[in-house]
Amino acid sequence: MLQFLRSILLICHLNFFSSPQMLKANENTELIAWNVGQGQWITIASPNSCLHFDMGGEVAPWDSILRACALKPNNTYFSHWDIDHLSFAARASRRFQNFCIQEFPGGPAPSSKKRILLSSLPKCTMKNLELVKEIFKVSTPQRKLMTSNDYSNVFEFAHWMLVPGDSPKRQEKLWAPQIIAKNSIRVLILGHHGSRTSTSQLLLSSLLGLKMAVSTARKSRYGHPHPEVLARLKRNGVAALLTEDWGNIHIETSF
Repeated sequence: MLQFLRSILLICHLNFFSSPQMLKANENTELIAWNVGQGQWITIASPNSCLHFDMGGEVAPWDSILRACALKPNNTYFSHWDIDHLSFAARASRRFQNFCIQEFPGGPAPSSKKRILLSSLPKCTMKNLELVKEIFKVSTPQRKLMTSNDYSNVFEFAHWMLVPGDSPKRQEKLWAPQIIAKNSIRVLILGHHGSRTSTSQLLLSSLLGLKMAVSTARKSRYGHPHPEVLARLKRNGVAALLTEDWGNIHIETSF
């Protein structure tokens, strides 16, 4: 019975968090944070297509993922080269009827194995999917970079969701001022799975309309989200949703 209750999908209506002017009529569109353990796979699923932000983790709920996206065009945006953000890419390309990479990870590939992994997959040639038009890449000014996390691509979707990859605090200071629609962002996908090296107060102070933060990680094993981040979110009035607690998280939108 407990397992059944834990498997119930959390359904939230994003129009409670969003201003009417930034929503468009399109039924049955939802944000899905897949319960992949420690990693990240975020999907925007509409009736006609799926957009994916990263595709990595420990175990993927393939049955649910295929039901949502297998027969649709699937465009994928990768943040950076960590394996827990791209480990399922090859399998997804084989299981989806129509799959392509729209955005490669930021920065140089740290190994030939990872470079070959993604270079062998199809690249997107068409950008006319309805949802693709709502992706905005945040400018990430360069500095002396230390790890692949620093190179993370940062994306906005439809001006209400922010996906920062594993960008650390030192990079947040550089790109937070570049966020296009600061007051409209309602959902934050926790950077670095919510560890203490990201989600700074500076970033939260930049997102005045933020209502919800989503973490795809395993706190019980890896300690993510870090208690400091959870406390910071609470102080800022932001609800934290963890896939470890809820399973796959579905957030309905009226986009």
